[in-house]
Amino acid sequence: MRILLVTHGFPPEQRGGVELHTQALAGALARLGHSILVVSGTLRSSQRPGEIEVLRGPPEEVPEGGASYAVVRLARGDLYFDHWHKSLCLELTTAFRALVREFRPDVVHVQHWLRLSRDLVLAAAREGVPAVVSLHDAWASCPIAFRVRPLTREPCDAVVGPHPCVACAGRLPPRTPWVPVEAGFLQLAERQRDLVRELELARVLVAPSQAHGLALERWLGRQPGSLPFEVLAPCAALPAPREALPDPADSSPIPYLYLATWCQIAPHKGLDVLLEGLRLARSELAAEAVVFLDIHGEPADPEYAARLEQQSADEPVRWRGPFAPADLPLRIAPEVQVFVGASRAHESYGIAADEAARLGLALVLPDAPAFRERFSAVAEFHTQGNAQALAEVLVGLARDRRRLARARRLSREHGHGLATAGPKALRHLELYQRAILAGAPSVSAEGWYEARMNRAALADWDRALSARSREELGT
Repeated sequence: MRILLVTHGFPPEQRGGVELHTQALAGALARLGHSILVVSGTLRSSQRPGEIEVLRGPPEEVPEGGASYAVVRLARGDLYFDHWHKSLCLELTTAFRALVREFRPDVVHVQHWLRLSRDLVLAAAREGVPAVVSLHDAWASCPIAFRVRPLTREPCDAVVGPHPCVACAGRLPPRTPWVPVEAGFLQLAERQRDLVRELELARVLVAPSQAHGLALERWLGRQPGSLPFEVLAPCAALPAPREALPDPADSSPIPYLYLATWCQIAPHKGLDVLLEGLRLARSELAAEAVVFLDIHGEPADPEYAARLEQQSADEPVRWRGPFAPADLPLRIAPEVQVFVGASRAHESYGIAADEAARLGLALVLPDAPAFRERFSAVAEFHTQGNAQALAEVLVGLARDRRRLARARRLSREHGHGLATAGPKALRHLELYQRAILAGAPSVSAEGWYEARMNRAALADWDRALSARSREELGT
């Protein structure tokens, strides 16, 4: 089978959950003997301003299989191409369609549209190729992707629409004072129209958890049951299990509690909540136990990261910097007992929690619906965004050895039961076969004027932005 995977980023440039899933899936499919092309967005700007640069790298070698696959990155030449106003780029669509014609895939699997263009399923259909879409996050229902309100940092459960979405997204830089409010409403309506079309044209929709698929259905304003999706766990190269420590025989307090977390350093990941929870737990425990924390991750928001590092300068916190998932068994200190998460976002699955389980760490997680679905019998939960609730869980673990040992044992059992990328790739192949049997949907041809109008609109946006000061843009 010839399979084209599309993603917004790819290792080694980016190592988020979607990127690592795509890498693991591509490798597993290539190892099974299929011909794979990965088309990726990139943070790099095109060296030809205003044009798409097609970047072809050497074949990616698949470990322990002797197989390889190709990766092509499409670099955009416009400004702030991550901005939701820029989610349609027909010049990139043209480059994508050329790659489809060149590779001649049997199926296209869209992992994400960000940094690319929001019409990839339509583009594949115009080339006679059916598509599968994986809905990894909330981007299709949220202009800023994470569904966390910038002002309050509270999770948002609103149906996507002009209110509150346009004003909410407008609070993030770069602000766009040259865009009238009514034009912003129209841009959002067009964005959502196109993304709904993508979902309707896709032959198969995939969600990483039942909770996430149902949440997207609500956020998109659809009737219950009207968004048919398959639940399929993402592929991930999980670390090998670590040797289990002996369980203590009593319930006496422990002298120290050693925590670790790994994530993107950004407000939606709730590290400020985690640090406040740590402070409250240390205050409650006083001399009973010392609580340490290691933080692994790369700043996505440098100002936020710098502020938290300064605030925690006198706390037993170590900022360990960027990491590669393959290095986690060596990066996570052997004395670490607990993985703790404090994300404010509507998390869709929990790859980091799976990684922690494979390392034999107890799981302390926010009570996000997807986490409740996947870890209800495994994790210790705290109220999302509530530092006091998190502190209470940490204090309880520190004061009861057996509770901590039980949490670690349950986590290890969960980690041992996780499927590897191979079986997940076989399930993907079943879905690809279904899409191929359905064939490409019938769609209208592109209007001769569409690409010209889109290119002019993107150029106008860039000129207007370039004429504004950094203060006006909030950058």
